[in-house]
Amino acid sequence: MSGASLLEEYLRCNNMEKLGTDDKEVLVKSYVELMAEVAVIKKLGFGVDGQVLLVTYKGQKACLKVGYEQRDVFGDETYWQAHIMAKLDGIGGAPKVYAVCSDRKVILMEYVEGTPMEDFYKSGYGIDSFDRIRIENGVRRAVKQIHKAGYMHNDIHEMNVMVCGQPGNYGVRIIDFGKSRLLNAEGMSAEKMMARDLSRVEAMINRLKF
Repeated sequence: MSGASLLEEYLRCNNMEKLGTDDKEVLVKSYVELMAEVAVIKKLGFGVDGQVLLVTYKGQKACLKVGYEQRDVFGDETYWQAHIMAKLDGIGGAPKVYAVCSDRKVILMEYVEGTPMEDFYKSGYGIDSFDRIRIENGVRRAVKQIHKAGYMHNDIHEMNVMVCGQPGNYGVRIIDFGKSRLLNAEGMSAEKMMARDLSRVEAMINRLKF
């Protein structure tokens, strides 16, 4: 589509009208507009589809995910992740979305203060058995909340679960929704999709016990 923005091309290719819903529609800005509103603090990490930066936005910490510049947007995880997180609107601890770029694969989202579950368990942090039970049950509960909202996370592992809070009052938040799927999608029943997510939760918990 000549003259279409990257976001417009993504929506067209995926038969979508917008990111989010009517009451939770994602704010869209150009890359230049968005970068004028943030200040980069440091790089948090990177993966196969982009890098993640810690920034300040409107006086608070935020997270900027910058996707790589490949033009193929049909199955792009950056815009899809923004779409799912906007629809979840915090359910399961999903980060809130502040904005996306129309001309670059960029999401500005809530920064989740916490420690990846793998790092948290390996460091010890002086957690006792009650804290471990609270954290592990928190993961199960968060994933079930995502299921209840109609989605499969599809990428549950130790680095996508953030442990937040203080001893005796730990909580968890689930991040990285790039591989999420609608329940009943792809020819698989909702029951099987939910079971797959929950089996990954249990496998993760078992790995962290040793």
